[in-house]
Amino acid sequence: MPVLTYKYRLFPNSTQAVALTDMLGSFCDLYNACLQQRIEADRRQGRTLSYIDQASELKAVRLIDERLASYSYSAEQQVVRHLDKAFRAFFGRIRRGKGGFPRFRASPKSPPGWPHSPTSSSP
Repeated sequence: MPVLTYKYRLFPNSTQAVALTDMLGSFCDLYNACLQQRIEADRRQGRTLSYIDQASELKAVRLIDERLASYSYSAEQQVVRHLDKAFRAFFGRIRRGKGGFPRFRASPKSPPGWPHSPTSSSP
Protein backbone atom coordinates (compact mmCIF):
# COMPACT_ATOMS: atom_id res chain seq x y z
CA MET A 1 0.00 0.00 0.00
CA PRO A 2 1.54 3.36 -1.01
CA VAL A 3 2.16 5.95 1.65
CA LEU A 4 0.50 9.29 1.01
CA THR A 5 2.57 12.31 2.04
CA TYR A 6 1.92 16.02 2.01
CA LYS A 7 4.49 18.78 1.71
CA TYR A 8 3.67 22.26 2.95
CA ARG A 9 5.68 25.35 2.18
CA LEU A 10 6.06 27.78 5.07
CA PHE A 11 5.89 31.53 4.73
CA PRO A 12 6.82 32.72 8.22
CA ASN A 13 6.66 36.35 9.19
CA SER A 14 9.87 37.98 10.41
CA THR A 15 9.34 37.02 14.07
CA GLN A 16 8.59 33.41 13.20
CA ALA A 17 11.56 33.23 10.81
CA VAL A 18 13.92 34.40 13.55
CA ALA A 19 12.44 31.93 16.05
CA LEU A 20 12.68 29.01 13.60
CA THR A 21 16.24 29.91 12.63
CA ASP A 22 17.19 30.07 16.32
CA MET A 23 15.58 26.66 16.89
CA LEU A 24 17.43 25.11 13.97
CA GLY A 25 20.68 26.68 15.22
CA SER A 26 20.13 25.16 18.65
CA PHE A 27 19.45 21.76 17.10
CA CYS A 28 22.64 22.04 15.00
CA ASP A 29 24.57 22.83 18.18
CA LEU A 30 23.01 19.77 19.87
CA TYR A 31 23.89 17.56 16.88
CA ASN A 32 27.48 18.85 16.87
CA ALA A 33 27.83 18.38 20.63
CA CYS A 34 26.58 14.79 20.40
CA LEU A 35 28.93 14.10 17.49
CA GLN A 36 31.85 15.58 19.44
CA GLN A 37 30.89 13.47 22.47
CA ARG A 38 30.96 10.31 20.35
CA ILE A 39 34.35 11.23 18.87
CA GLU A 40 35.84 11.97 22.31
CA ALA A 41 34.42 8.77 23.84
CA ASP A 42 36.06 6.77 21.06
CA ARG A 43 39.41 8.59 21.32
CA ARG A 44 39.72 8.66 25.11
CA GLN A 45 37.98 5.47 26.21
CA GLY A 46 37.83 3.39 23.02
CA ARG A 47 34.10 3.18 23.58
CA THR A 48 31.20 3.65 21.16
CA LEU A 49 28.21 5.63 22.41
CA SER A 50 24.72 4.65 21.31
CA TYR A 51 21.46 6.55 21.04
CA ILE A 52 20.43 5.21 24.46
CA ASP A 53 23.62 6.58 26.09
CA GLN A 54 23.15 10.05 24.65
CA ALA A 55 19.37 10.20 25.06
CA SER A 56 19.73 9.40 28.76
CA GLU A 57 21.93 12.50 29.16
CA LEU A 58 19.55 14.76 27.26
CA LYS A 59 17.42 15.63 30.29
CA ALA A 60 20.49 16.75 32.24
CA VAL A 61 21.65 18.85 29.29
CA ARG A 62 18.22 20.49 29.09
CA LEU A 63 18.53 21.55 32.75
CA ILE A 64 21.83 23.30 31.99
CA ASP A 65 21.08 24.80 28.56
CA GLU A 66 18.12 27.21 28.63
CA ARG A 67 17.88 27.30 24.84
CA LEU A 68 17.26 23.55 24.62
CA ALA A 69 14.85 23.62 27.55
CA SER A 70 12.55 25.93 25.60
CA TYR A 71 12.08 23.45 22.73
CA SER A 72 10.28 20.15 22.44
CA TYR A 73 12.01 17.21 24.10
CA SER A 74 10.87 14.83 21.36
CA ALA A 75 12.35 17.10 18.66
CA GLU A 76 15.68 17.01 20.51
CA GLN A 77 15.46 13.22 20.76
CA GLN A 78 14.95 13.18 17.01
CA VAL A 79 18.21 15.11 16.54
CA VAL A 80 20.05 12.44 18.57
CA ARG A 81 18.27 9.69 16.57
CA HIS A 82 19.36 11.39 13.35
CA LEU A 83 22.99 11.28 14.47
CA ASP A 84 22.64 7.63 15.52
CA LYS A 85 21.22 6.82 12.08
CA ALA A 86 24.19 8.62 10.47
CA PHE A 87 26.61 6.48 12.51
CA ARG A 88 24.78 3.24 11.68
CA ALA A 89 24.94 4.17 7.98
CA PHE A 90 28.64 5.02 8.35
CA PHE A 91 29.46 1.64 9.89
CA GLY A 92 27.41 -0.04 7.16
CA ARG A 93 29.46 1.75 4.52
CA ILE A 94 32.68 0.72 6.30
CA ARG A 95 31.60 -2.93 6.08
CA ARG A 96 31.12 -2.47 2.33
CA GLY A 97 34.59 -0.92 1.98
CA LYS A 98 33.56 2.72 1.71
CA GLY A 99 33.89 5.70 4.06
CA GLY A 100 31.93 8.82 4.86
CA PHE A 101 32.21 9.75 8.54
CA PRO A 102 29.29 11.89 9.83
CA ARG A 103 30.09 15.60 9.53
CA PHE A 104 29.52 18.54 11.80
CA ARG A 105 26.57 20.74 10.83
CA ALA A 106 26.78 24.48 10.28
CA SER A 107 24.15 26.64 11.95
CA PRO A 108 21.72 27.87 9.31
CA LYS A 109 21.42 31.51 8.35
CA SER A 110 17.98 30.76 6.96
CA PRO A 111 16.42 27.36 6.32
CA PRO A 112 16.35 26.11 2.72
CA GLY A 113 13.27 27.13 0.80
CA TRP A 114 12.55 30.15 2.98
CA PRO A 115 13.05 33.72 1.92
CA HIS A 116 16.65 34.71 2.54
CA SER A 117 15.80 37.72 4.62
CA PRO A 118 13.20 37.72 7.39
CA THR A 119 11.70 40.94 6.01
CA SER A 120 10.71 39.45 2.62
CA SER A 121 7.04 39.49 1.91
CA SER A 122 5.17 36.24 1.35
CA PRO A 123 3.54 35.68 -2.08
